[in-house]
Amino acid sequence: KIVEVLPTEHSAFVAQELKLFADVGVRHRFCCRIFCRLIEHASTHPDAAALIEEAVARRAGELSRNEFAHFVVAHVMEHGLPQHRAIAASSVMESDFACTAQHRHGRFVVEAL
Repeated sequence: KIVEVLPTEHSAFVAQELKLFADVGVRHRFCCRIFCRLIEHASTHPDAAALIEEAVARRAGELSRNEFAHFVVAHVMEHGLPQHRAIAASSVMESDFACTAQHRHGRFVVEAL
């Protein structure tokens, strides 16, 4: 709720705190929703943009087949900045694309491309 309601400069601390456990957080049942809200509301802030690029976009290929992380990758494709979309799309295409397209969770990311 903080990310949705507060101005970006006041909610940037959320992205700074998520950097500490981004690898686990993006795959977590509830923390993945925080990443989605950051993508929607704060992706232009430098801290949030760096977190999205490092934790999600560059690893979108592997994350797209995760039970919860695929929501975050699909959110990057739908609501992310153009550079994040490009990085995530190339990451998905460079990974095992056929496997991702047929995967239970990965197919949602492929549809978002």
